[in-house]
Amino acid sequence: MAKSVKLDMIPGDGVKTLTFKPTESVTVQAIMDLMVENKRDKYRFTEYEEGYRYWMYTLISDLEAEGILAQGSATTAWASISLY
Repeated sequence: MAKSVKLDMIPGDGVKTLTFKPTESVTVQAIMDLMVENKRDKYRFTEYEEGYRYWMYTLISDLEAEGILAQGSATTAWASISLY
């Protein structure tokens, strides 16, 4: 079981890293199932690759709603990612 989820806000650049600890035991499969159920796997970025930050915020919100991440995780994420 993973002890935390580490998210790089800009892949490869590592501009901002946020770490969230799951509130319960969770598998990668469970997270993937949630993403598919909420159609997060269908997300399309703009031609300029915009939208990644909002997608991350939305995914963290989904994980928070499921109780996988603590309440306030999405707010914490948005406070950081909205700066970029």
